[in-house]
Amino acid sequence: MIVNLFPTQIYRNVISIASTVLKPLLADTRSILDSEDASHPDLGPKTFSTFNRNNQLQNNPLLEPLVAEINTAIAECWKEFNYYHGLTPFINEMWLNETLPGGLTVVAHNHSPYPLAGVLYLQAEEGMGNIIFENPNNLVVGTQPHNWGGTNEVNGGIQEITKIQTNDIIIFPGWLRHSGEVNNTNMPRYAISFNVGCRGEYPISTYMRKT
Repeated sequence: MIVNLFPTQIYRNVISIASTVLKPLLADTRSILDSEDASHPDLGPKTFSTFNRNNQLQNNPLLEPLVAEINTAIAECWKEFNYYHGLTPFINEMWLNETLPGGLTVVAHNHSPYPLAGVLYLQAEEGMGNIIFENPNNLVVGTQPHNWGGTNEVNGGIQEITKIQTNDIIIFPGWLRHSGEVNNTNMPRYAISFNVGCRGEYPISTYMRKT
């Protein structure tokens, strides 16, 4: 009998109105995406971001209904992850990524020290590239004699592909390393990324916990 210990959880859902904000949001941010500041060290070729110039899109009035739904998803994720109820999560940073044909997020990276990070796909059709998560035990897993042809695995389980499509929202622990596949279509992929902070007092020991 096989027993799996210490699973890594991610949250995923669908926000149906996500794609409807793409056109007005692009009109609002086009000058940033076309600027020299649109490059970022974590992004690969032909991938651009508003992060350096505007990573506070959660305050954009155009996105108010969408941000409300993202906040609902964050609250659900916080509860499902069994994170401390005395802390209140909130969006600390939010930005738009544009991945042109042939582009990718080449560098596996995390969003530590944020407790949660997330991505909402505004335009992500078949062939535009999925998100790849890295096994947090990759240094150990990579030394094992695995069958390297797993259905949804990359490099024998060191990484795993999570398939995405338009309107998908995925929230995951901030420490979880991830990257993005190549966009193999002739259309750009668009995604809103965000980092989640939290407010409140956290008892770091059961001896300090208030009843």
